[in-house]
Amino acid sequence: MQNKAFTLAEVLITLGIIGVVAAMTIPGLIQRTQEKELLNRWIKFHALLKQAILMAEEEYGDSSNWRFDKYKSGSTPNTEGSAYSYLKPYLKIVSDCPTGEPEKNCFLSGYKYSFLDGTPTAICSYIGPAVRLLSGESICFGNGSPHFTVDLNGTSPPNRIGVDIHYFSFIDLPKREFLPGFNWGWRDSADKAEYCNIESSSWHNGASCGFWIQRYKNMKYLHMSKEEVKKAWKPKK
Repeated sequence: MQNKAFTLAEVLITLGIIGVVAAMTIPGLIQRTQEKELLNRWIKFHALLKQAILMAEEEYGDSSNWRFDKYKSGSTPNTEGSAYSYLKPYLKIVSDCPTGEPEKNCFLSGYKYSFLDGTPTAICSYIGPAVRLLSGESICFGNGSPHFTVDLNGTSPPNRIGVDIHYFSFIDLPKREFLPGFNWGWRDSADKAEYCNIESSSWHNGASCGFWIQRYKNMKYLHMSKEEVKKAWKPKK
């Protein structure tokens, strides 16, 4: 009785096919896994910061009176009355950067970040103050404006606005609300798709992606054309 077996050539061809398929699918799987992790981090952090704000308001009064100052590196900042000083007791902090010192590892210095389309930019290291949390997030407290810049995974890549870097803001609509996204009203309407799609070269592209995440609970905008994002961005009726 003759035993049947694969020839060496057949084995090599099969391994080659497996290798090609793996090379095509594994990067996509890794990307989807990263997006899912960042999405979960975004949801958890949003809830954490909202809770910290509520507790701080109970202690220090309405957030409309909180200061969001800019402090020069090397100075001794007066943080009395600031969102930075009010919120710190309600956050588990492992690194405190009152004037945004990059050597303390809250944020990277220089143009080591990017907008959603890949254009280089700098984040926080030149404005401060900032903190890094035990759970891994870094928070920069505004720049004379009531918003927070958050890196969901600290200084780890990809360091892109709209991916691992997001904004959370106090917005007067006319009543004061705490919402995801930048605090200049870049949300809801279709024309604001300029600020959350990979094809846009608009300044601060990625700043409105928090509004998308809050509405759809996904990061599909990373895989959509500008027109697809614009169509989906229209307010729900």
